[in-house]
Amino acid sequence: MSQFATQLLAGLTDKEGSEKCQRLNVERLSKRWAMLDGKKDPFGYQLVGNDSVLIINFSGSLHSGSLSTLDEITEALNSKSSLQAVILNFTQVETLAFEAIPRFAQFLKVIRGKPAELRICSLKLPLKERLGRSGILRSSEITETTKDAIYSLAGNKQKVA
Repeated sequence: MSQFATQLLAGLTDKEGSEKCQRLNVERLSKRWAMLDGKKDPFGYQLVGNDSVLIINFSGSLHSGSLSTLDEITEALNSKSSLQAVILNFTQVETLAFEAIPRFAQFLKVIRGKPAELRICSLKLPLKERLGRSGILRSSEITETTKDAIYSLAGNKQKVA
């Protein structure tokens, strides 16, 4: 397995991954919940990665009231100038509201505009169908699991190297 894949896999497990991430000088940002009218908005995220690789674990439901959360993530992405890969993990995402799709498309455009490879993983079938109908998904970027996303990126890195 390449060093690239090993570094990515290090961030996937909680206890063991945390220790490995600290050794690899990997930044871990804890889950952040957006506030909407004084209540918790059910859309959150967790960033796991370093300057070259970033895994974004989403949770909850993305709707018009939680779009500012995408803006925060975009700012974090823009601060990483040497980003090589971004993995969007949708394992815990319940829904993506119709009115949030255009803003989510802009978010994907920012990622695609970087010289970084994008992988989108663990989309539930209804969400995958909705985003597919909107035309913002690319089949080459979709994987079933985070592990599949890592291996597909590692395979691409080995071809380049």
